[in-house]
This record gives sequence, C-alpha cells and structure tokens, in this order.
Amino acid sequence: MHNKFRIKLSETDDKYNQLAYLQQYFKSKFNLTPIIGVELEFYLTDNINIAILANKINYQIKFEKGKNQYEIDFKPTQDLITIAKEIVLTRDIISDIAKDMGGLADFRSKPFIDDYGSSMHIHLNFLEDNNIDKYAQILCSQLEQYLNYFLPTQEDYERLDSKFMAPTHISWGGNNRSVLIRIPDSLPKRIEHRLASSNTDPALVIFAIMDGIKNGLENNEEIKHLPKIYGNAYDPQYNLQKIIR
Repeated sequence: MHNKFRIKLSETDDKYNQLAYLQQYFKSKFNLTPIIGVELEFYLTDNINIAILANKINYQIKFEKGKNQYEIDFKPTQDLITIAKEIVLTRDIISDIAKDMGGLADFRSKPFIDDYGSSMHIHLNFLEDNNIDKYAQILCSQLEQYLNYFLPTQEDYERLDSKFMAPTHISWGGNNRSVLIRIPDSLPKRIEHRLASSNTDPALVIFAIMDGIKNGLENNEEIKHLPKIYGNAYDPQYNLQKIIR
C-alpha cells in the first residue's frame, strides 16, 4: 500500500495536502503538535567561496566530517509544508549559485566511496508530550514499510556504512551516533531520525515519519519494543535487524 501511495504523492501536489492532513489529524486525534527541524548535508567543490554562498542563501554553513562537506540547519517549525518546500528551494539555490561560481554543489547520498555520505536528519518533538522514547520505538517498528521514502535508490543504501557513522541497523538510543533514531542530550528533548539521504524529497520523508507514528499510536499492540542501545549499534552482540533494501 505505501509504495503505491508514495508514487501518487511524488507525482502530484497531494504530498503537501497529506502533510496538512496529518498535522491536523495529530492535533484533533492525539492533541499533539509536531515540531520539525532539519540538518542537511552536502559537498561543494573547493573553489566555492563559503562566506559569499552563506550570505547569498542567508543560512550559516557549517563544516561537516567529509572533505569539502558542509551542513545547513533549518530552524524547528510547526509548519511542515513550509519547511519541506524551503529545503527543496534551498538545494536548488545552492546548486545555482555554485554553478555561477564555477563550481558544483553535490547533494547525492554517497558521492565518494571513501568518504562520508550526506544525509537529511529530521528532528522531531511534540509540544504536548516529551515521552520521546515511545516515538523512537514506534519509528523503529514501522521503518520497513517506509524505507523507500528515506532511501529511494541503491546509492542511498551505499551510504549506510559503519565506518562513516551512518545507521546500518534498526535501532534507537541516546546521544549515540551509531543508531538510527538518536535522542540528543540537548533540549528540547527530541528524536533525530538519521536515515534519509540528502537528495530525497523532504515532504515524503516528513510524511513517512508522521504517518509511521500515526500508525503506531493507533495500533500500539503491533509495536515491537526494541531495547535502548547504549553501546555501538554496529556490534554483532546486539543482534539488531540490518537495514536492507
């Protein structure tokens, strides 16, 4: 069902209608107001003037772990549609400016086999409920049916390499960058969903997260309650389910 729905969503403006519906549904059914923030990673060729680019896009550009890899943060908001559109627009603007500078912006998930992949980390909390552990477990339990939203191509799976701090197993934990769903120490208490590639459709990614939580809240008896991972989620001792296509 979800794969067919994804095709419908990606081919029409219905994806934004669905986000609006989910936002209203969460408030009316669960009395929950979602707050979404996003970290977006990408590479730039080394001839790009970072200061000029940052000034043109009006976002701070931070260094990431890869060579010539960077990140920008989209501030948390209740407006799911606006943040999804803003990410798409900002990627396009960065690409256009980089070309004007005689360089290239690369949002592919794994442009270099021997360097870090680029992801789109989604931060989520609810104004009315800070029981974040519950939502982390729901998202782990629901993940498999939504994988194509986060990882639509084979290249996206190539990013899932433990050598480069990418999630490889269905897992959740605290301030632990080896897990799929991370709960940072900093406030507000929130989940950080670390699976989506940086060039995916943010509307579909946000939809998948929200729809997964909706299904989990409505079908709580079907949720697999995975233990919190305190160590390295890559270690075989945990016997976690691998994220595979």
